[in-house]
Amino acid sequence: MLRFLKYCLFIGIFVLACQPKPVVKHEVPTGPPPSPVLKALPDSAQVLVDKENVRESPNGTAFGTLHKNEKTYLMGHLGNWIIFHNNRFDSVFVWGPSVGISYINIYNPLTYYDTTYQQFYRFSYLQKLLGVSGKTINDEQQSYQVFFDHLGLGSHQEIVMEVTTENTEKIQHGITLTIRKSDSLISRVDVDYLDPVKGTEKALSISNLKNHKPSSQTDSEVTWKPGILVSGLIIRLERKEWKSSFFRTISFQKERF
Repeated sequence: MLRFLKYCLFIGIFVLACQPKPVVKHEVPTGPPPSPVLKALPDSAQVLVDKENVRESPNGTAFGTLHKNEKTYLMGHLGNWIIFHNNRFDSVFVWGPSVGISYINIYNPLTYYDTTYQQFYRFSYLQKLLGVSGKTINDEQQSYQVFFDHLGLGSHQEIVMEVTTENTEKIQHGITLTIRKSDSLISRVDVDYLDPVKGTEKALSISNLKNHKPSSQTDSEVTWKPGILVSGLIIRLERKEWKSSFFRTISFQKERF
């Protein structure tokens, strides 16, 4: 009898072990993600580099110089550019990281997008992050766009030693958000390059993205499907011209909306 009971117990354990285990589904949270905490600008800051240009606008004409340890009084920001004054200058701009303000990589999709919620951050948060309200363009039935310009796009390292005073191209460069009217959620972000970027590897490097093979290429754009570079995001590079190896815009678009 004891042997029979042991046999039945063994069979029962074996049957239970063979039962399929329930699949745990990790559901994506609904709604927009909580906005990251933005640090308030300090009242003042000292110059951290040996020498830095003072400009009349972000990426604008340089007309003066700050030196290491010189004190500045901070008034606000536009993108990565800080508005300041001191005993020599009044309401002018300096490159933020040169006075200790953290760099915002406006070409990185994670600046705008939360991978856990798989949603872009709230519009109001991005306004505070960029330091400007933006202007409404392309108002359509289901969505509208908000354009942020005068941010001084481009790499500081490329423009700190050279100032362009004449510009033959009358093109506005900036960041464009596409927003759905029904719930005010962002569905797409387009970021222009100040100067066209050559090659996909360099473009992805600027965005701190790995150089993976694209899903598709056409004469007008290069595309990565969701999950290849960022979970839930389609990422595109728009060519400067037809069949060009130079790119003028990178875009981040929700997989489903």
